[in-house]
Amino acid sequence: MFDNIQKTIKSLAKLIFWLSFIIGILWGIYIIDFNAKLNYRHNFYDLKVKLSLLSPVMLFFVGAVSSFLIYGFGEIIEVLKNIDNKLNGNIDTNNSRYDRTTNSTENNIEQDSSYM
Repeated sequence: MFDNIQKTIKSLAKLIFWLSFIIGILWGIYIIDFNAKLNYRHNFYDLKVKLSLLSPVMLFFVGAVSSFLIYGFGEIIEVLKNIDNKLNGNIDTNNSRYDRTTNSTENNIEQDSSYM
């Protein structure tokens, strides 16, 4: 899951988008059905009824915008990993160069000083 975090983040963004889309449609159908029953009995359109129809639309737009931002963050991570791999020759998927558990800090310092 965390070895390929950019794909995980992108999948989460797609999930948020489709959930907001499906829930927005179902919620809109429910509101239209509920209001149709209410209007059948009373024969009027209240402002509250009209405003309630905006809530599924707002849910979809908020879900879409947030999923686009999350997906963009996943794209940024992917591009930065590609840049790191091209510049440093890092083909290590576990990022052992940045691993703090190993006692290879001297080796990391020597590698980093070659970039200066």
